[in-house]
Amino acid sequence: MDEGILASDGRGLVLFVGDSWLSWRHWTSVFDENGYDSIVVPTAAINDMVERQTRRVILIGHGAGARVTLRQRSDVACVVAISPLRGGLAGRSWGRAQRSAAVGPLLLVGGGHDGVATERTLRRYERRHRQSFPDAVTDHHVFPGHGHSLVVDSGWGEVAEYVLDWLTSQGL
Repeated sequence: MDEGILASDGRGLVLFVGDSWLSWRHWTSVFDENGYDSIVVPTAAINDMVERQTRRVILIGHGAGARVTLRQRSDVACVVAISPLRGGLAGRSWGRAQRSAAVGPLLLVGGGHDGVATERTLRRYERRHRQSFPDAVTDHHVFPGHGHSLVVDSGWGEVAEYVLDWLTSQGL
């Protein structure tokens, strides 16, 4: 891994986390062009990568990767969870100690035709997050006509631009 990327002073370090089939190639290019430093990280390495950073980290995950990013809420500047899979994040993931910690903004993103991570799942995550962190920014957005693979399917650029705009609105 290029340590120079980790030491840059851009807008922040974005760690892209996703399922093994997922390519973040287009996203990393767009984010790098917009002043971020981007690295694709396997889900198994995310804890180590977050702990080693000395600057703000923005996590963007998809599917199972999104679920992993949601577990990092108190350790990073911001989380964007795209089509997060259900399960495993009831109260114990945002445990009592984490509930009192200050956390950065959370954006939940989904596709209107996503049969895997449904809009109902997004609303459930949003509700639980608002209950656990009432002072944190918690937003969600659904892209009508998009399915579960909205980060790589036709129209992925619209999703990436929305996320970039949202990050900018959060001062990140």
